Amino acid sequence: MDPRREKKISIVFNNGIDLNPGRASEHLAFDAIAARHGYTNIQYFELVSPEDYYDWFRKLEPEHPEIDLASISSTHSEYYDGFPIKYDRLLGKLDQLVASDAIIYWSDWLHLPYLYDHYKKCLTEMSIAKSEQEAVRLIDSHIFLTDQPDEVLDRTISFGQTIMYNTLRHETTQDYGAAYRSFYKRARKTYMREVFSARKVSRLRADYSNNNACVDCAMLLKDDDVDRMSRSGSAENLAFCSDKIAVFFGRSDIDVKDIVSIVEILSDDLKAPAFSLPWGLLSLGFPQTKVLPFPAPSGDRRFVKVGDSLAMIRCAKVVVTDTYHVAVNAWARGVPTICVGSILAKLEFDVNSGYRFSSIDKRYSLYEMLEALDFYVHEEEIKDPEFMKAHLRHITRLISAQAFVQQIMSGLRSEAAAAEERLVRELDGVLDSTSLAGRCISSA
Repeated sequence: MDPRREKKISIVFNNGIDLNPGRASEHLAFDAIAARHGYTNIQYFELVSPEDYYDWFRKLEPEHPEIDLASISSTHSEYYDGFPIKYDRLLGKLDQLVASDAIIYWSDWLHLPYLYDHYKKCLTEMSIAKSEQEAVRLIDSHIFLTDQPDEVLDRTISFGQTIMYNTLRHETTQDYGAAYRSFYKRARKTYMREVFSARKVSRLRADYSNNNACVDCAMLLKDDDVDRMSRSGSAENLAFCSDKIAVFFGRSDIDVKDIVSIVEILSDDLKAPAFSLPWGLLSLGFPQTKVLPFPAPSGDRRFVKVGDSLAMIRCAKVVVTDTYHVAVNAWARGVPTICVGSILAKLEFDVNSGYRFSSIDKRYSLYEMLEALDFYVHEEEIKDPEFMKAHLRHITRLISAQAFVQQIMSGLRSEAAAAEERLVRELDGVLDSTSLAGRCISSA
């Protein structure tokens, strides 16, 4: 047994109470890496706990009768039954985090201004922080390690984060900007999930000699990892999905009739029926998916587990979606995926495209990096049926010919393997150099 693999590793995730298969797939990717490489002493952290959210919801219930706390709590417990990761609440355990031999901030959004503002609101309204200033101090100390000496940051890696939505106005603010600059200048190594974030880090550190880019964490999952995931469905569910077109829409306001027209063209050309892909908890949103006229393999169940969703994707012939992590997981499972999306942020903040007036769409960026833009259908094309039909038939020819899709898959797998290799090499380097003796620790 390599003694490095027994040293303490702490992983920090972003979190929420919603059942988000995309986020879950990213978290499961590190669990898979740990199993592959023999890391055995791991503690997983999220800033706040489900109980913190439940307490918050109890305060909101009188003014929001639509909140069904009992249902939320039972569904959350059922969804995570059999989930291999057990989360600790980071608040109150910062001393455990900084005493670790290695620290990894893992997966997207943790260091975005949007989440910074979200945590400020949550911590204050949960009464964990007595004021916004105290909330800022807690976020800075736990998510950005601002109070820690360089020795702690030299044991800290960031992997799979994105800061692509950042603008200079965010990065130069007194609160978020200062914390952001402190972390990304001092962390030992940063591997960003796309090239735009990687470039920001290079510019911040004034170091253009290192490759700061990696891949989305979910791309590190392999088929064997999916096979080991807990499921709630049956073999019949998977057989139902075989060689069909999987359809999920939950990140746009595209009209249902337009979704149907897209899927019908693909279905006719590919000689494949469509099914509605279960992804997360149906009652939490996804209005298009609720009314799409395609059968669902899960019947009338409220949800399926992330292992079910990924297994169903793998059985499909093609996926059609507007959702980033559906596309990520589908391409990673070797399934050609058509993404229908815009580029512009239509709201003050859009989860797809960032901030209004400074839009950069994560789905489009993903497809550009995969060299799969042929498979990206712009929402604007819907207004020109002949153009859209020609584009979709171009896509079906590429799928039928297979060679183009195989090139995309080959590139993705090569990048994912290289990203995992670099992460493990860097992590082992941290574990080689760490000793519990004589550490300077600040537990704010």
